[in-house]
Amino acid sequence: MNVRLIIIQFVLIACTSCSSDKTLIKGCGIPIVLNEIKTSLVDTAFFQASSIIPLESNDNFSLIRSIDRICVIDDTFYMLDRSLGKVFMYSTSGKYLGQINDIGSGPGEYIQISDITVDQKRKNIVLLCDRPYKVMYYTNAGKLMKEVSYSDYYSEFIVNGDSIYCYKVGLKDVDYILTYTYPMDFLRKEALHERPYFDSGSSGNFTSFDVGNRLTISDAVYFTRPLESCIYSIDRNGIYEKYAIDFKEHHLPKSLLEKNMSAEDFLNICDENKYVCSITNVVGNRDYLLFKTNIGLFIYDKQLKRLEGYYFILNSPLRGGSPNYLPVNNASQIIQIMQPMQFKQYMDIKKERNKTDDKLNPVYENIYQNLHDEDNPILIIYELPYKNNIIEE
Repeated sequence: MNVRLIIIQFVLIACTSCSSDKTLIKGCGIPIVLNEIKTSLVDTAFFQASSIIPLESNDNFSLIRSIDRICVIDDTFYMLDRSLGKVFMYSTSGKYLGQINDIGSGPGEYIQISDITVDQKRKNIVLLCDRPYKVMYYTNAGKLMKEVSYSDYYSEFIVNGDSIYCYKVGLKDVDYILTYTYPMDFLRKEALHERPYFDSGSSGNFTSFDVGNRLTISDAVYFTRPLESCIYSIDRNGIYEKYAIDFKEHHLPKSLLEKNMSAEDFLNICDENKYVCSITNVVGNRDYLLFKTNIGLFIYDKQLKRLEGYYFILNSPLRGGSPNYLPVNNASQIIQIMQPMQFKQYMDIKKERNKTDDKLNPVYENIYQNLHDEDNPILIIYELPYKNNIIEE
């Protein structure tokens, strides 16, 4: 399946090599070598369990345009829609609970949201706002508790205990991780090592080919950078190179970054040759590591030390699927988002092939019968497995 990435333009952006000596990053990453890439990952062959949740669509006020980040506290999902400047709240059964929609220019209001995360220690939902620059803390019911101003632009952040980690895009080939202590007291600013970058050749604009979250939290706080094949972890003591990945023939050639070409041409070459130019949406538990790339998703078995890639996840009831997913703020789940029209198309194809309802999943069939094209997206939730079914605390 050829899934093209959205091209995100930044005025100041960059990329790097893991081997640069100009770095504050600690340690040497565990080497991972790609074993093979397969066409599809059959959900029932890997995931421990799956569930499907249609999000309730009450009225226009509750309609979601896009989902950029998903967080969960207990039995509530929090979904960031950057385009609408809202955080939608749904129960884990799909019932609409409300939204954070404090758009404005006064105290307790924001114009634009960069990111959201969860403060698990205090059971709060936290907004990173870039217009104006401030962090806003809400109860798990969506009531504003407090806000704290800061002085710079950050694209993503994560709260882990009393630590807050923010990602700042820097000049061309340097970017930064800033660490704060709760609620937003500055601790340190770390300039990461230089990284090669793709220059689009247009008035100092640089191009990133990312769709997904660079900062994630599961069994650790993970961080990735554009056009790199490394995965980092972050804690209060610093930044560590956690994994260094060899994609073999799918490794992005350095020479390609040195050629004078448009972003579209660069992306076409990566698509045609299946070069990996982006890693996002890292999720880890004791036994496995998952991450998303521009050519598909990859799963690393930590015990077998085996890395396999897949062009998409095959949903068994639908007999179709996608490589795209969003991580959740835990080590147990990933979530795929499916639009109603796409869901209905898969179901129509399966019905046509079967010519009988005998083999149709009754839960999927019930959703199909009650679904409208203009409804909210459907969530397909996959539970990550643990070997020997022993789940870590």
